[in-house]
Amino acid sequence: TGPASGGIVLSSSGTGANLQLTTSSGRTIRSGGVVGEYLVITNAASTGTLQLSNNASVASPVSAPNTLATGLFADQYGLGSVAVVNSGAIGSAADRLTGFGISADILNAGSTATLSVLSGSGSIYADTGIRTVNVGSGASTVTTGSGLIASNIVGITASGTTGSITVATGGGAVNASGVAGIGISVGNGSGAVSISTGGTASGGTYGIQAVSTDIQTILIGGSTTGATAGIHSDSIGARTVSIGASGNVTGSTQAILFGNFGRATVNNSGIIGAASTDLAINGAAASTTTVANNTGGVLNGRVTLGVGADSLTNTGTFNTQGISDFGAGTDAFTNAAGGVVTVLGNTTFANLETFTQAGRINLNTFTLTGPAIAFVNGATGLIDTNGSAAIAGFTSFSNSGTLDLAPGTFTVPA
Repeated sequence: TGPASGGIVLSSSGTGANLQLTTSSGRTIRSGGVVGEYLVITNAASTGTLQLSNNASVASPVSAPNTLATGLFADQYGLGSVAVVNSGAIGSAADRLTGFGISADILNAGSTATLSVLSGSGSIYADTGIRTVNVGSGASTVTTGSGLIASNIVGITASGTTGSITVATGGGAVNASGVAGIGISVGNGSGAVSISTGGTASGGTYGIQAVSTDIQTILIGGSTTGATAGIHSDSIGARTVSIGASGNVTGSTQAILFGNFGRATVNNSGIIGAASTDLAINGAAASTTTVANNTGGVLNGRVTLGVGADSLTNTGTFNTQGISDFGAGTDAFTNAAGGVVTVLGNTTFANLETFTQAGRINLNTFTLTGPAIAFVNGATGLIDTNGSAAIAGFTSFSNSGTLDLAPGTFTVPA
């Protein structure tokens, strides 16, 4: 048990000393103060590095749970690198840290050094799980494993200026349960952003939020959800969101939200949206949005796209109803061979310039309304009904494929 200010504190004001702290497994570091383990280099000219390897549990005093602010803290004001490796439990469900589980900083704008945090099997219970700040130009990396991150404000937050930021999570869930909570939050200047998940990322507001001015790459391998959006990407650079076969992105307002005018690309081999009534993709602000719903992918809901030449190509399953608005520009929808569009309520594809039908459309008993262009059911196309149904809005209807019509009236343009 350490003093009120910290359990273990190592500090250097020299110009070249490295600081290294390693704790053993099977032990518990307790502090009711600011920090459990703290390393700091205060000299801006120092080239010394910080290395913190924690294998112990970190907690508040037994008699005063929920009083420890930060578990592990590495604070670099010099030019050297920062590396934090954790396998111990930080806090617990009954002893939540009031600040950060792990905090690692490079606070020298002249630094080109790297900053890395690796947290493996140890779970973290804190208002903010992992926090990194790098005001230099070096790369920042946050990697997690099987350990749970249970937070209130932000599960993982990483910020920078010009260096790249990479966040990669393993099977352990990253949760931010507060109303304004964000599972994973990355804020960068002109540096590239890469986020990949292997488990759940959830927040009261966003599952994942990335805000920067450069390229963003987001790869989803688990469940990602938030009230405002599962994923919020804001950038003037190009954004690519890929949902793997095990990925699932949902949100109460929209599943995926693209803010700002950077070009947006969505590659879906998993699930986007929870229901056909959802807003699956909101790309109204993006200059151009390209969506590929791949074989095996499921797109549930509507899309709202922007002013560019947007496109949606479906070779998977698209369950929809309501209005999908493709916005201004020269836009295209393709239901390719093997693709299935299931209409679960009256549906409108608005502001389309090209409509290609070579897959299956399950009209059920509803009306699909399109733009004032020709509807051509291609040679591999199939239209299925469960009763009276209609295709409307198109200037004409022609069929080179298959019509599988249940008893009832099938109404099409002349």
